[in-house]
Amino acid sequence: MRPTSACLAPGFFKRSLDEFKRLSNFALKLEGLSSPRKAFPLIEFNQPEHVQLCKRMSDKDIGGFSTVNLDFHPVTQTEPSHVRFHGTISTQLPQNQPHIQKTGYAGWRTLERGSTIFGKSLWDVSMYNFLAIQFKSDGRKYFVNVQTESIVPTDIHQHLLHSKTPGEWETVLIKWSEFVRTNHGQVVEPQREILTQKVRTVGISLVHRVQGPYDLSISKMWATNATSEDELLNKAPVPSLQPRGVDLKNIKRRDSGVGRALRPKTAKMATPRYLTAQKISLLVLTRLYCSSSLPPSATIPILSFILSNSLPSAPSSARPRRSISSNQQDTSFSIDAFEHILQEHASSMPGRTLLDQFLKQMWEMNSFDALHALFDGILDLIAHPLDEEASDCIHLSKISPLGTFVRRAHLEFTRLQFDDSMKLWSSFIKYRAPTSQWTKRLAGLASGGVDAVISEMGLCPGDDLYEAAYGHLDEEDEQGAGVSQDDLDRILEFQLDRLQKLGDRVPDEMKGQLRSMVNSSGLVHRQAHLVQFFDAWKAGDYTSAFDNLHRYYDYAMQTREKIHYQYALLHMAILQADFGCFGEAIAAINETIATARENQDMTCLSFSLSWLNHMARAYPKQMKGAGYISMLGSERDALTFLKAKAKETKMYSLLSASLLNDAKLVLTTGDSVSRAIEHIYQASHLNIKENVHSYGSQMLLTASLYNRIGIPHLANVHCELLLDCYSRSSPTEERLRATGRRAFVMSERGGYDEAISTLEAVDATVHKSLKFHQYLVLCIGLIKLRRAIRRSDWIAATHLLETLKPTSSPSTPPLDPEMSFIQHDTYINYLVSTCQFPLAFETISSLAHSLKEDNADVHQRVSVLLMQADVWRKVGKPERGFSVALRAASALEGADTMLVGTLYSHLADSHMGLASPDPVSSSPATTMSPGTPKSSRFPAMRSRSANVAKAELYIDRARDCFKKAAYADGECEQLMKKAVIAKLRGDEKVAEEWAMRHNHVWEEAFGAQQL
Repeated sequence: MRPTSACLAPGFFKRSLDEFKRLSNFALKLEGLSSPRKAFPLIEFNQPEHVQLCKRMSDKDIGGFSTVNLDFHPVTQTEPSHVRFHGTISTQLPQNQPHIQKTGYAGWRTLERGSTIFGKSLWDVSMYNFLAIQFKSDGRKYFVNVQTESIVPTDIHQHLLHSKTPGEWETVLIKWSEFVRTNHGQVVEPQREILTQKVRTVGISLVHRVQGPYDLSISKMWATNATSEDELLNKAPVPSLQPRGVDLKNIKRRDSGVGRALRPKTAKMATPRYLTAQKISLLVLTRLYCSSSLPPSATIPILSFILSNSLPSAPSSARPRRSISSNQQDTSFSIDAFEHILQEHASSMPGRTLLDQFLKQMWEMNSFDALHALFDGILDLIAHPLDEEASDCIHLSKISPLGTFVRRAHLEFTRLQFDDSMKLWSSFIKYRAPTSQWTKRLAGLASGGVDAVISEMGLCPGDDLYEAAYGHLDEEDEQGAGVSQDDLDRILEFQLDRLQKLGDRVPDEMKGQLRSMVNSSGLVHRQAHLVQFFDAWKAGDYTSAFDNLHRYYDYAMQTREKIHYQYALLHMAILQADFGCFGEAIAAINETIATARENQDMTCLSFSLSWLNHMARAYPKQMKGAGYISMLGSERDALTFLKAKAKETKMYSLLSASLLNDAKLVLTTGDSVSRAIEHIYQASHLNIKENVHSYGSQMLLTASLYNRIGIPHLANVHCELLLDCYSRSSPTEERLRATGRRAFVMSERGGYDEAISTLEAVDATVHKSLKFHQYLVLCIGLIKLRRAIRRSDWIAATHLLETLKPTSSPSTPPLDPEMSFIQHDTYINYLVSTCQFPLAFETISSLAHSLKEDNADVHQRVSVLLMQADVWRKVGKPERGFSVALRAASALEGADTMLVGTLYSHLADSHMGLASPDPVSSSPATTMSPGTPKSSRFPAMRSRSANVAKAELYIDRARDCFKKAAYADGECEQLMKKAVIAKLRGDEKVAEEWAMRHNHVWEEAFGAQQL
């Protein structure tokens, strides 16, 4: 029998001997029973020949033009020994090879280690948590590649090598569990965990196809548990951004964002999955509830306390809501919380409260064994289906909330390793320590130390065994150390709920607490990236928002949560649109709709279509310019489709929003107001019946409706109703818009100072959001500009217009779509007041053309026509304004009494202008001779009388409209016009009657207010 070539290869026997030594040490030293504390080198570039252990790769192997080099550099005073991975990336395709469609990559990896007598020589890093890399980067996007002995030989597990300090040496720790399975550069499914027992090669590649030179220096790569005995980690250079003299172990950055690697004195306890000292105390209280007879008055408070702190809270209309100012769920409550609940209730023992019974059971757990006894017997509280014997104890159903809590607590305790369960016991000792004085009141429970077993053994502080077990009790815990992963997830979900529904930003104090909790947990929480995304978005930080959104969904993809992909695209579309990138937003939302259809996610699909419909209405020019074409036909067809889908899938929030949008469409197109009110009442009924929290949108729309029909008082009342009654359930944006509308109503009746004070009194935290801050600044500026125009303060008005002048470019999106028309209206008012009539006419014409092109709100289009008629009247051409006002009157068909009254008033003014004597007829050239027959003067007199009669008719109609709209100023103005006409006719008695009626109406309207 002849040996194979592999057995005769150089180094075969040496590798076999080394492998035999390693396996022998592993067995003799029982290394598998504990985690290794020293480093496990994979590749160290200490000698020039170490470069020969690596293989270079680039697209040059297939005819490309990228270059790759590995040069060895010896150790210096400023740098460790390392290899320099450098070259040039080129995306040029090779000629005469049409099958090659993509180039532009380079990389290197270690060579396979060869065979031994035991088989292939592979690295076993299953006992290590991290891959450590010491490197210096140029800032490019490199990937770490790990190849294992997997079923598919071409599979490679990859992780981004992210540099925090490009151009400087740094050390990164990457969790083995965070590598993503890929094949030929594409993520593949299913995502299996990396086979760390059989690692073949490690390496680094550059695949992002950006042309130009690249340069990456690598000193070493090793597996580690980040302990104090890791010499390679301790010798790693300190980044220049960190102060000298700081413990190096405490500043190691991990690429997964888990914070510090090791506590200075003792190994940091991993964050528990579920169990904490608080939950152990809740279990004790649950056992007390089931095994003792409690007074009826204590049952509901105790059950509410247990469930609110053990299960995720669900909002209910039957329960009072949490205060809007609470920024997190109280998952780390102190032992004092039990005192507040139990101290008020008496127990079955005379002279004792439920708090005494609870603390007795807490302190009866006087050893680690007693903790095990608690969990071993806790399942006795669960009812057995076949057990029909009567018992004094309360048995819990398996599927009840309390039964679920008990069963999960028992399961999580059985999963704990000994070290973690011991530290859970230590945290429980520290948690109950503030109640030690109560033990003096309880018979037979004199405090005898932290552990009865320690007391029986005669150990005391200072003894080695005592210090090993309980020496760390005097140390202060880090912030967030008493929070489990389940608690942290609930806190992050709570913050996400506030960010998404209410639009708040995370307070600075809460940011610090969340950061400490996430860092102390030692794990990656994808919700943390989403919280940072929403917070950066509200702050207007586009770069950070974009980065955190990618981090969140990249991690979701790595953890096989690909259902979130369409929601990633949806958030991306909203983010792009919020910053004015409408082309990118449309591309993202179209892909969202396609992905949601493919995954049959009707919730995402319906919301995407609803958002697209809203954007087409709010930014018509920008959406058309970006190439948007509605896929559902007209806006009415889109709303009909959304309402049908919402009813079909029972998405009541979408149905309520669609009904409100239908009411908006009715008002926008000038249909019947009663029909709009019908849609609003349908939405209101749905909100009450299905507990949909859309009251803010409903109140704002109702306020807009009343404002349009000339009842600003009721509009103000509905805004106040939103702020006073629905503030807690309404988003910040809706509360802010209600405040802004109230301020404009105040300014319309002359209360400019009051309006500005109302806006300035808004909570300072609202200004932390860029969008909300811009809205407040815009509202305050417009009110100040209107006040300056009314007071003829042209210096202040000109100064304010420098920032408030509306944009004239159609491609530039308005700062706020709802405020855009108010900006134009105020600007035109300024131009007319300063007699800049040509510029005012040009601005009005441009605005009218823009509104007509966008098929805008009929209320705005009629208002523009009135502006144009008013300009013609002021320049002395009322006949030109007559036709404009007539078109405006026919556009509304009597739906808005306030606006119709204004139109009739303008028509009356136009007819009075036409009835005035013609200046041309009084010129000498056209003066009639005495012999001119009187009959020739009759047509002119009849025409004048006809115009005056029409003016009186329109004045009466305007007065009736103003009377219906409760607009006293307008009604009084029409009465004075009637008095003037009567006086012109020479009828002094009738003129006096009209004047008296004017005084009567004035006293009725304003006399009561003055009293």
